[in-house]
Amino acid sequence: MREEIFRFPLDGTPVCCERIKTGHINETYLVTTDTGARYILQNVNTYAFPRTDIIMDNVAAVSRYLQARPGAPAMIRYLDTLDGKRYYDDGRGGAWRLYRFVENSICLDRVETPSDFYECARAFGNFQHALIDFPAEKLGETIPDFHNTPARYARLREVVEADALGRLEKVREETAFVLAREERASRLQRMRERGQLPVRVTHNDTKINNVLFDADTRKAVCVIDLDTVMPGL
Repeated sequence: MREEIFRFPLDGTPVCCERIKTGHINETYLVTTDTGARYILQNVNTYAFPRTDIIMDNVAAVSRYLQARPGAPAMIRYLDTLDGKRYYDDGRGGAWRLYRFVENSICLDRVETPSDFYECARAFGNFQHALIDFPAEKLGETIPDFHNTPARYARLREVVEADALGRLEKVREETAFVLAREERASRLQRMRERGQLPVRVTHNDTKINNVLFDADTRKAVCVIDLDTVMPGL
């Protein structure tokens, strides 16, 4: 049993802690108690996300806003630690958080039907629409310049010029194709910088396995993985 689970308020005593091996970033466990209650325990990858405090502050702010908004989409429910913190710092580089398991739900790694595609899009659309009036400036950047296209292009040009592993020769055509479209790809960010597009709250990782589906109806239940929720376009 992971000792970190005892840092959180639970319904019952933990009897099982099973590693979930899907996902590529965070370390995730399914915890079951003797009352049948189930939770998801996660160790946030602090290499990918060194500012866990910003992540959890963002998650808390967005969750509170949506939970108070009539008709807003469902959200996963995070639990604070026993001493009232949003995550548990184990002092060894681990940042642990806990949320209630969404019963009778499934997570897809790939789209299997057109309906899956539609439900995924509907879930993210509802999520974004519900946050349209949320003041984005209240959120911190969990990954600076994550979706800043000009900054990404600048980094790409540095890597291409260095060609540290000698691979450029095999992808010159593809590289030229991408670099030739820098101006077009950067237009939205430039419009944002000129004040022509508003900054809003965005999820920034809108893929099929960041939506939970009802196991029976295959309808979208809720959007998950809010680690990259921050100001964007």
